[in-house]
This record gives sequence, C-alpha cells and structure tokens, in this order.
Amino acid sequence: MLELLSDEERSQSVAQTNQRECGRCTACCFTHSVAEKGVEVTKMYDWCAHCKQGVGCAIYTERPESCAIYRCMWRSGYFGDDSKRPDRWGIILDTWALEEERETLINVWECTPGRYRSPEIQAILEALIATGTCVIVGRPLSREQDLRFPVHMDESDQHRYVRAAVNAMHAAQE
Repeated sequence: MLELLSDEERSQSVAQTNQRECGRCTACCFTHSVAEKGVEVTKMYDWCAHCKQGVGCAIYTERPESCAIYRCMWRSGYFGDDSKRPDRWGIILDTWALEEERETLINVWECTPGRYRSPEIQAILEALIATGTCVIVGRPLSREQDLRFPVHMDESDQHRYVRAAVNAMHAAQE
C-alpha cells in the first residue's frame, strides 16, 4: 500500500532530498504533452524527441519551462520510497490545486501498460478517494479517462469541478 508522508515527514524528506532530481527517470517525457512556442510539439503518450529514454533530457539546460517547473508527487517528496519513482513504479502521480475548490485534483498517469488497472494502484486510488479530499483523473495508456469523485460530491458538484479544471487548464495554456 502507498504510504503518503505526513506534512512534517514530507518537509523533512524534501529538505533531505532537496526536491529530488529526476535522475534517469524519463516517465513524464512519455506521458505529458509539451506545446510551447519554439519547441517541437510532443503529444501525450508519445516520447519527446529530446528524451534519451532511461538517461534523461538531451536539452536539459534549455528545456521548455513546463518541463523545468513540473514536479510529480515522487519528486516533490510525497513518497519516502525510491521504488515509487515513476519509471520504476509504472505510474506518475501529480497534483493540481484549483482555485476556490477544496478538493485537490490528482492525475494518475500510466507509463507501464496495465499498471493503472493493477490491484495495488486501484487500492491506492480507492484509499485516496475515501479521504474525501481529492478528485482522481486516471489517465491509462488506453486513453479511456477515469474520473473518480468523493462521495460527498453530487452530480452538479462534479460538473462544476470539471468545468473549473478545464477553465484552469485553458488559462494555463494562454
């Protein structure tokens, strides 16, 4: 089972890891899209042309801003265990706080085929949803998006939340 660190443990972990470095992990170079001016467009679930798989970014010092500022939950120190590094675990988790929403959006990106539907990952997602504090957006390789909402959110709350997420995404791209 995934053990999320407490805020105090996470602070200590982040201080000790100094915001972990990606190292040889290139999972987000596959799962995430990059569409910045002056940069070759990369689509979700396509390897970035600058990625040296399992080695790192060939243009690391000049990489796009979206790449430079991106932090998955492992790199941000949420997990104390290096086995949860995305390239080893087969899943990337990242968070997105939406203004005026109390629930945090957690994206779950599958980077190893079949990993998203594994019993371990499904148990983790159920436990996260049970906290009532997050909305899960599952992004399996099949591209069949999986939305999960806490039980306290009725259908109108769910629609409002999705609209807020879409609006925030469009605002971030401008």
